[in-house]
Amino acid sequence: MQAAGQIARQYPRCRFAIVGGATFGLEPEYFDGLKRAAADLGVAERLVFTGFRTDVPRLMAACDVICHTSRVPEPFGLVVIEAMALGRPTIATRGGGPSEIIASPSQGTLVPPDDPGALARAVSELIEDPERRRRMGAAGRERVQSTFTIDAAARNLIGCLDELASSV
Repeated sequence: MQAAGQIARQYPRCRFAIVGGATFGLEPEYFDGLKRAAADLGVAERLVFTGFRTDVPRLMAACDVICHTSRVPEPFGLVVIEAMALGRPTIATRGGGPSEIIASPSQGTLVPPDDPGALARAVSELIEDPERRRRMGAAGRERVQSTFTIDAAARNLIGCLDELASSV
């Protein structure tokens, strides 16, 4: 939310969305705190809380930049893969799965967790450079297609089995 406040001051036309909601209705106070922070930072009118959605790919496809800002290391980072698969430039916090998914800066941007300044700078750099957004989206999509599809997993498994079979 702090990064959104910084970005909003620099880019008055920028809009934000927080997609998803409290799992099974748990922790509603977390979202209440986010809404208060949005109001305090002056971004409440430019921010949509979507709640639970079944059309997340459609929402992602409508975004110029996707940010996944987990404060703790993600075990895998499915949101990161989904965003990259759609060819959207992706920013994620460093740690866990996203650090392995985004293998190079050409494929996406990794920022430290709990560093709103770094996140705001990363978003601003992409706002300022539409061609870089396009290239990053394309490279991210290629990364997902070459590494994280069912076909890629099958090729990897077959390669491991062939290697095991040849060592016997």
